[in-house]
Amino acid sequence: MLTAALLMGLVSGLVGITLMVSGTTTRNTQRSRNFAEANITADAALEYAYGIWMKRVNNKNDKLTTNEANAGLTGTNAPLPILNGFSSANGDIEVRIDALDEYGVPLTTGTAIPKGVVGKVPNYQGWSGQTFTYSAKAVVKIGEQKVGVRRLFQYTQVPLFQSMFFFEGDLELYRPAEMIIKGLIHSNSTIYMAGDEGSIRIQDYVSYVNAYDLVAPSGHKWSTPIPSAKPWFQGLSGWVKPSDSGYQDEVSRHVRQVARIEPMGTAPEIAFQDENSNNPNITGKFHELIEPPVSGYTDPPAVSERRLINKAGIIIEVNGDTFGTNPTFTGIYNSTRKATVYSSPDSPVSIVVPTRNGTSMTAAAAKAIAAGVTKTTANPQYTIVTGSTYSSSQRKWTIATGTISQSGIHDARESKWVDTVNVDLSTFKNVIQPTSGVSAVSSFNGVLYVHDLTPEKTVPGTSGTTTQKSINAIRLTNGSILPDTGLTIASQNPVYVQGDYNTGGTNTNVHSNNGENNKDNLAQPTTVNSGGNPTYTPKPASVIADAVMFLSGAWNDANSNKAVSGRVARNTTYNMAILAGYMPSTSSWYSGGANNFPRFLESWTNKYCTYWGSMVELFPSKTFTGDWNTTGIYDAPKRRWNFDTRFLTTPPPGSVDAIILSRGPWSRF
Repeated sequence: MLTAALLMGLVSGLVGITLMVSGTTTRNTQRSRNFAEANITADAALEYAYGIWMKRVNNKNDKLTTNEANAGLTGTNAPLPILNGFSSANGDIEVRIDALDEYGVPLTTGTAIPKGVVGKVPNYQGWSGQTFTYSAKAVVKIGEQKVGVRRLFQYTQVPLFQSMFFFEGDLELYRPAEMIIKGLIHSNSTIYMAGDEGSIRIQDYVSYVNAYDLVAPSGHKWSTPIPSAKPWFQGLSGWVKPSDSGYQDEVSRHVRQVARIEPMGTAPEIAFQDENSNNPNITGKFHELIEPPVSGYTDPPAVSERRLINKAGIIIEVNGDTFGTNPTFTGIYNSTRKATVYSSPDSPVSIVVPTRNGTSMTAAAAKAIAAGVTKTTANPQYTIVTGSTYSSSQRKWTIATGTISQSGIHDARESKWVDTVNVDLSTFKNVIQPTSGVSAVSSFNGVLYVHDLTPEKTVPGTSGTTTQKSINAIRLTNGSILPDTGLTIASQNPVYVQGDYNTGGTNTNVHSNNGENNKDNLAQPTTVNSGGNPTYTPKPASVIADAVMFLSGAWNDANSNKAVSGRVARNTTYNMAILAGYMPSTSSWYSGGANNFPRFLESWTNKYCTYWGSMVELFPSKTFTGDWNTTGIYDAPKRRWNFDTRFLTTPPPGSVDAIILSRGPWSRF
């Protein structure tokens, strides 16, 4: 009996231990399941919060404050769905997004935006941007147990003007004249390169989205391989040629496939969204950025914020409808233009009228006298007419006479006469930058928008027996010295840039010494005037237009319709970024490639076209659609093209930035 009792006690003990162990195991298993479920739920909550954050960023088209990021994320009005049975409305899930300072510390003010940090853009070799970081936290409660996860959300502004070439479409370089390229090269599509021995020399990184190829696809205008077609790359000890043993290593080091860089901050099909399918502002084309919006229709935020006319501090609008019929082209068709200047409602400026009854008058005084002179009732815009004198009856302001003029040239690539509205930048500079004894605009934001809205008409063509539709374009002259704060000039029209630009020369006959003395572009000089004196540093500048044409300092309108041998260029230097359109290649003709992105109309044989800046192509041209060829149009220059590293710290006013939204490191707490 004693033995039986001992056995029963032992069995009972073992059963108790088993039950206890089993219960502990069950509880531990349940805790593990709860913990895993809570982790999954917290991660799901963060992913959902990231989607909400992205949508709000895209709707605002800008960075969010802490309050904007958190609005409605928790509580009874929470947008979070029920996840795995947990509800944020019941307090089972808590989510919070904090804007961080440059040291990663949450900002205490809910209305503050995060502090930007300049750094490299991950996975984009050589690219940099300004990143604004948010810390997103999700806490899931199961009874007394809490599980928390944290992830960084990052909003990175990537200036497009930090590359030598940024092409939305295919980027092509086919047998260019000698060309040394310093600066990043990127295409959101495919890169095709083929050059004679040493004609293409690349000094920086190359990135592409679709493909990098040395032969164009079947059906392309040029698709036959040529000898020594591969470009040279600059290695650690000099130029590496295709025949060198380490060539492939240099290609691997320089060339990389990447994801798209979105110029609108989001995919075009998302940026161009509207319920009204007939909205003319929803074209889905980046050309919208240089066009005025069509009034009466909603403009998508991503588009509206980037339109150059909305960014402009001053808008010059030209219109006229009187044409003569002079086929000899002494003064383009004897046409007349009326130039009207508006101060932008989004970037208001104070304009001081130089004299009225012996005293200057502020914008406020002008507004009081010229009551009712408005472009729209919601956004008063006051007119300034060139060459007129202010009076209360005219209700207009004045700017310096000679700032705007009108003439015309023959464009050999377009094979047409072109009306040009000429903007004399040496005079315009005095309008926006005070000089001794001259009042000027204050608070100008550096963005000037100029466009010619003169209706299209049938006018004389290249001879008395032909006709053509009139073409409007803008021409920039005397631009060697720009305002100290920099200048961006934008237009929906094509733009000619005549003579040395942003170089420091003191008049039209003074050109830069970059041509022969700095032809290899070892360094961008801080002075480029004729004497070589260190008196001028190039200002942040850009030209944004339907197309951009380079006219050298030797250009003469009277020779524009002569054979190319009668249009001889001289060494000319341009210090500016370009954002413009081009004509893509087809099966019947070649685009001219990135080397002809700025278009030429002169004989540049043995002449240097020296360029410091950044070239961005986002769209096909709408106005200048003539195809590229060299016959009778131009002779190629010796191109010395470099990215202007000053743009990394001081970009041109009104620059277009791509936006990259990303998720950073994840952690548990």
